[in-house]
Amino acid sequence: QVLLLQPMRMRCPQCMGVLAPPAGLQRFRCPCGAVLSPPNPQAQLSSANAQERLPEGRPTRRDQIDLSSIDAILLETSNSPGGGGAAPMREDADSGAIAGAVGAREAQRLRMSGDMRQSGPGWTRTLGADNFVHWTRPPPANGAYSKAWVRSISRTHEISWRPAEAGYATENMRCPPGFDLAAHQAKAQLPFSKKLTWFRQQIDYLRIPWERTHQTVSVDRRQLLEESTQQLMQMRPDNFREIFRFKFKNEPALDAGGVAREWYDQITETLFNLDFGLFTFSGTDRYSYQINQYSDIANEHHLHYFRFAGRLLGKALFDGQLVEAHLVRPMYKHIIGAPIDLEDMQFVDRDTYQSLKWILENDDADEVGVTFSVSRTMFGEIITTELKPGGKDIEVDDDNKYEYVDLMIKHTMFESVKPQLEALLRGFYEVVPAFLVSVFDFQELELLLCGLPQIDIEDWKKHMRYRGEYHANHKVVKWFFECVSEMTHAEQAKLLQFATGSSAVPVEGFQALQSHDGKLCWFALQSAKVKEQPFIIAHTCFNRLDVPMYRTKEELDKQLHLVLSMEVSGFGIE
Repeated sequence: QVLLLQPMRMRCPQCMGVLAPPAGLQRFRCPCGAVLSPPNPQAQLSSANAQERLPEGRPTRRDQIDLSSIDAILLETSNSPGGGGAAPMREDADSGAIAGAVGAREAQRLRMSGDMRQSGPGWTRTLGADNFVHWTRPPPANGAYSKAWVRSISRTHEISWRPAEAGYATENMRCPPGFDLAAHQAKAQLPFSKKLTWFRQQIDYLRIPWERTHQTVSVDRRQLLEESTQQLMQMRPDNFREIFRFKFKNEPALDAGGVAREWYDQITETLFNLDFGLFTFSGTDRYSYQINQYSDIANEHHLHYFRFAGRLLGKALFDGQLVEAHLVRPMYKHIIGAPIDLEDMQFVDRDTYQSLKWILENDDADEVGVTFSVSRTMFGEIITTELKPGGKDIEVDDDNKYEYVDLMIKHTMFESVKPQLEALLRGFYEVVPAFLVSVFDFQELELLLCGLPQIDIEDWKKHMRYRGEYHANHKVVKWFFECVSEMTHAEQAKLLQFATGSSAVPVEGFQALQSHDGKLCWFALQSAKVKEQPFIIAHTCFNRLDVPMYRTKEELDKQLHLVLSMEVSGFGIE
């Protein structure tokens, strides 16, 4: 027999505290005084060996998944007001990180829907003889303001701001020898499913096998960010192509997938915490993040952490892990090298966006009373930045307002965050070469990094494993999905977090839940006898819930909501 090291959680029925049962003891005492018995070890060993009922021909690796239906699913998601099989959003959703993640995914779905309706004539990209990727689009029929810009990156990782039609340089895209970059531009026009298939193939080609070499990241939860940053920033870029195993010190857990998901979840929450000072909320909601232009004041080592943030996001994309932090739309555009225009400014500074729109659409711009400068208050002192030489003495009027809008977009979207953006992009491309992500649009990149914007219960049912006495038509299984269907979005996400270590679903749906190294591991329900195991237990490494065979749906629902009331982290030994 082999002991399985995996998350083991119990709740004391007296004080409702969450406990990790000590190894090898048949009974132990809760701090409140109650005497408890861990689940029967023999029952656990039996469950580990229980035969699973799996559909024939089920893929075992992520690259074997049939993506033929993913484009239709995404189109349905973006156009549907509520989504297929998803619970309605309710006002009484739980507060905290999970509720924030759910709010971010709802905002993501609404953005997708709005972008689908308002996209209009699309951009076309071409590779010029100057080795720049040039962007063009038809001019608006009403002659409205339509300028756009892209970031360009040099070999020395310095970024510059260029008109979209002038394009961005390809010298730092890290293309392999002999790569046909001109033909590569056409891939961006392919359906998302085909682009994703190609991307996964390229990642598999880059990945270094475990037998050759691998990396172990061992951190103390109390020093999570500091130790994680220290270890990942000491690595060379090619180290990120290796397979990572994560370990929390003093927690006896073997990383079969669950530890990695918890590390990504915890490190993302810490890095994007507003108190840390690197990021702030977007200009439109409190769910997505933008770079804090004053991060240098909050953290003297901010550029080091921004480069770490880039490596973190790149490694998550490389390994197919999900992150809870949604970025603002312009950030995704910067990563893929897509044009940025006035409409993107609303996600960064809504007030400035509305002011610029008014100036463009109305006469007598001089009545606004602004100059070619931007002022901010710092420690009680007003600091003025000129948009061009002598700008604080130049008033905006109808003759120069277009130049003013150009410069305000450049300042807000680029100049004010240039050092931070430079560091983040450098870290990201050290893991995932720029040419690989350039085929996606900003919506697709957000889906790959953050997962689907809603949980589809029918998709969940379709991609299940059953162990012990459970099967699709077992009454407890039917009760389980009835209970889940009646939950709020936040409750569904929290249950998924408890069972898998992540509150989100991959872009391919539940069929793409994995354990480690790209090995698929569908959601599982394992039966247990109530007398031997009265509580629901999660095994996040294997995306499994051990659910006792309760006598009534009400009892099951009560136990599920006990799970939802937990605030747990950490791993124990089974």
